[in-house]
Amino acid sequence: MKSGRLLPFVLGGLALLLGLGAVAFLRNQAAEEAALAALEAAAADQRTLAHEASGAAPAVELEALPEEPAPEADATSIATRSEARTARLELEVVDAAALPVPGARVFLFRDETLLAHGTSDGAGLVPLPAGEGQASFAVRLAGVTALRGETEISAGRRTLTLPQGSQLAGRVTVDGGLPPRPIELTWRPGKREKESPELPKAVLQLVLAPGGAREGLETAATTDAHGAFAFRWLPRESAGSLRWSGPYLLEGTDNLHSSQRLEVPEPRTDLQLKLVEGLEIVLRIVDPAGAPLSQGRLMVRRELKRERGSSSSSTSMAADASGVVRWTLGKQGFTKLVLEVSARDSSGAKSYEYARPSQSRGTWDLGDLATRATRAVTLHVEDASGAPIQGASAYPWPTSVRTKDPRTDQEGNLTLSVPSDGDGLPQLAVEAFEFRTLLLPVPLESTQLTAVLTRAPTLEFSVNGQSDSNTSLALELSGPTPLFGDSVHGPDQQPPTPRSSSGSWSSSTEDEIERFELEPEKGGKWRISGLVPGVALHATLKSSGQSLSEMDIPPLQEGERRAYAFDLPGGGQPVRLRVLSPEGTPVAGARVWLLGADNGSYRSVGTDAEGQAEVAMVYGGRCTLLVTAERLAPKTLRLSPIPVGIVDVRLGPPRTVELELVDPAGVPFTESAFVRVGTQGPGLAKALPQGGGRYRLEGLPHGFVQLEVWSAELGSSTLIHDTSVPFVRMVVGEKCRVQVAVKGNPSAPQGQWAVAIAVAGSNQPLARNPLEAELPETGAHFAGLAAGSYEVWLEQLDPDSPEENWVRHGTPKSAAISASAPTAQVALEIP
Repeated sequence: MKSGRLLPFVLGGLALLLGLGAVAFLRNQAAEEAALAALEAAAADQRTLAHEASGAAPAVELEALPEEPAPEADATSIATRSEARTARLELEVVDAAALPVPGARVFLFRDETLLAHGTSDGAGLVPLPAGEGQASFAVRLAGVTALRGETEISAGRRTLTLPQGSQLAGRVTVDGGLPPRPIELTWRPGKREKESPELPKAVLQLVLAPGGAREGLETAATTDAHGAFAFRWLPRESAGSLRWSGPYLLEGTDNLHSSQRLEVPEPRTDLQLKLVEGLEIVLRIVDPAGAPLSQGRLMVRRELKRERGSSSSSTSMAADASGVVRWTLGKQGFTKLVLEVSARDSSGAKSYEYARPSQSRGTWDLGDLATRATRAVTLHVEDASGAPIQGASAYPWPTSVRTKDPRTDQEGNLTLSVPSDGDGLPQLAVEAFEFRTLLLPVPLESTQLTAVLTRAPTLEFSVNGQSDSNTSLALELSGPTPLFGDSVHGPDQQPPTPRSSSGSWSSSTEDEIERFELEPEKGGKWRISGLVPGVALHATLKSSGQSLSEMDIPPLQEGERRAYAFDLPGGGQPVRLRVLSPEGTPVAGARVWLLGADNGSYRSVGTDAEGQAEVAMVYGGRCTLLVTAERLAPKTLRLSPIPVGIVDVRLGPPRTVELELVDPAGVPFTESAFVRVGTQGPGLAKALPQGGGRYRLEGLPHGFVQLEVWSAELGSSTLIHDTSVPFVRMVVGEKCRVQVAVKGNPSAPQGQWAVAIAVAGSNQPLARNPLEAELPETGAHFAGLAAGSYEVWLEQLDPDSPEENWVRHGTPKSAAISASAPTAQVALEIP
């Protein structure tokens, strides 16, 4: 026995003898209860001393076990009851060094039946009801199933030893010194481990939904007086993030998207977490009577006026169960702060305005902010013939935020809350797909309202022989602008009419022609409503940017609904891939994404144990694919034509780029900034702030990515960067730009063309902008450039290469920009 544990056992033994001696002399009920309390206190003292000797975390409250009522008893029966109480199973959870593990969740089960479960206390002990024979157990800690096995469940103590884990430890500084108060840190694994399918359903339900994300996915640690912290028993080689709350921000940035968390690629024991103290808003959302509103909503709009103009940014969040909201402003500048509070369903919204306070750090307590008084109104929605409209919704207008609005039932009715204080009563915007949105006044005395909606011109498209959604197909509807009826009135005068019920759509206007492109609904159909009547339209079915089928649409009448079907001769064909590592071994679990026509919609399949995947139903004989896998660089492939056999895709190691942001004067830009890596398909990388205006971009593909930086103070900038260059400096707010006019050539080779730009004397492109080759005249522009000399030239994508291989054409043209001449014009011609 270790000497560190000897003293607790000696003290516990003495206490036990004293307790048994006392039992022999007790003769009444009060003395009996005192003896039992002495026994339990002695056991508690024993655990406390053992816990203090091990240096474990504070005890975790255990689940209460049912106990039988205490009957009248003498000294003998008291001892019998005491033995029965202690005749239970006690599981001791320890680590590889035999130290107790608090906060471990233990499950006992047989086959599909959950027998018992509990959480270890500060001494690593889990008391459970005893049973007979063997049972399976699972121990879960820090978001992963840490241990599985079998154990005897008869009365007594059993030890469950966790495998050797990793430790994440370090020190926190605030403004270069010790934290002014303890800071709670939480560790969240970057990826939830896959649960074993052998766990019974009852256990899985508790493991996956333990009553809160924090209990299931996060573990917490609090800094000591010296700022030190430690997380033990983490899975080896596990990536994750450290998070914290309060007025503390990561040094070098106050962007709330990343300033209150630090990505940690793997556990380490020398982590230095450098924080600065910013400004935190604290408030409580209450109803007009002053009662807190659980899960009330807060909308924050930050407005900043500058000499060069003004800007604003908004965010929304929910209050906790007590109506309290905490939001860290950091060092973000503003001249006016507008806070809108409302109930959970967004009713009773009321705005409060504040100027920036004199304090720039710490907690800014705004106290209680009350919502407006509301009353219930029943709304009935019907069409012009009096038939009820099911699925219609209503919301206050004007509005700054939309939530999930209630829908009318099959009788066309819904109940909603509207302000009842008579101060600027809102109008209701009543909408339903295939109908024009109606603006309905809300009289103060009315409790029942009726909205009569008129039908809007609606088109429905489908593909013969298909009934399922296929996001490799997209529909483009084009016509003279405006294409939609609410465009005439403008969004500030009239609430918008629903245009589509599909998941994603986009629109653009050029040369007085508006194009509306959308992906199909789940049923494989496209529905477009709210169109301007009396206008001839054109519909194009597309895949990977190419036209598969087209048709002209005669003018629609007001309220008319029309359906069309496309034919696709030959149907689709599958694409088969085998994903390989840099060493040529198959990569299981990789994702193969089929990008849509505008790269905004996509679907994916995973690779099997042999690294193979099949993307079904690809149309048009060509496609664009994105292949991603953990710890490997993503790769984009353009296949034209689609090969019959299996295409091998070998992924390389991911690339890392250091980004430095500077202002137009060349000074590091350390104000609030949002940095994003834009690529085709789903998001691939996150910007990790390093302080001093620097960011680390990891997991990048080989080739070009688009860096997007947005700042409320200086606007937005974009830059195309080649990831083979490990460092890039980007000027935020710089007005320098190069505009390129390109003249087409009908006899030039067909395919994808682009304009590239580089620093003069360098053959390495800084950016590349694709062109619309079918247009006789087009162009490109490059912004976010520092003053200096550049060269631009034309490039064409090699259609015969499965890789993204651009071939240079023509002679580069020079472009010089400066603060006095911030814009340079260059003309190029496709040879």
